[in-house]
Amino acid sequence: MEDEKAQLSAINQKNLGKKVFFIATDTAFLPEAYPEAYLAHGYECYTVHNDFSCPLAKKVEILITQFPGSLLFFDTSTQVDGLDWQRYIKQLQAERGTVATIGVFYDKQRSREEKDELKAFFTNVARIKGGVVGLEKGSVKNFERIEKALKKNNAAGRRAAVRAVCDSESAIAFAYQAQTYRGRIIDVSISHFACEIEDSARTIPIYEKLRDASFVINGAHFSADVTLILRRSGAENALCIFMFIKKDGLPGLENEAFSKLSPMLYRIVTGKDNATLRAAFKNTNS
Repeated sequence: MEDEKAQLSAINQKNLGKKVFFIATDTAFLPEAYPEAYLAHGYECYTVHNDFSCPLAKKVEILITQFPGSLLFFDTSTQVDGLDWQRYIKQLQAERGTVATIGVFYDKQRSREEKDELKAFFTNVARIKGGVVGLEKGSVKNFERIEKALKKNNAAGRRAAVRAVCDSESAIAFAYQAQTYRGRIIDVSISHFACEIEDSARTIPIYEKLRDASFVINGAHFSADVTLILRRSGAENALCIFMFIKKDGLPGLENEAFSKLSPMLYRIVTGKDNATLRAAFKNTNS
């Protein structure tokens, strides 16, 4: 418990955002594509399923222990054998509410009386802090409703985008004034990336737009326009920060490049922690 509190204090001081876990969610309320889409908005989200690999309550205890300071949203419309959502969440808030923020989703297709009673219970009796969010099956409005709850809980912290550390083979190549430059990409987000380029690149002016740069990022190949926004020269290489730009000069990626980078980013960012959780869930049954 003391280790969890120490980790939580460090997380809060850095204000780098919270890991978000959507627990036992129905894809009719929260489609599988949502967690990846939220990453582009600065939110690091995971889905924890109700399955036979490990009892759901045990999964929750494991992820709170592994990742104190996380934000947990439970889909109370999902039926889980042997689990009464109100009793369980009230107890979880009482026992673990200091090291995790708890919120709930509920099905808006209820009577007004049922909805008022449910919201009153979770807010005033269970005293959860993450919010009580009503969702509708198949509604595109669910994305915005959930994102509003993430923002209210400061789940992104100070970061505007989540950065992913790239493998040693990740690289960029681009042409400037008839010369080709190559560099190693260190990390990348959906909006920016950092790379090391030979120091001769110091001749490239800051805010210079570079067209059709070629990328390989953890095996994903694509091209995009970029602009140089920061450079720090070293003995041999320069550390450069670039921003992705569209053909019209606005920040961001064109659709084709976005469709290749976004899923790769999500796999890089969440891959290690997902593997950690899968192994921990499996070990409970071994």
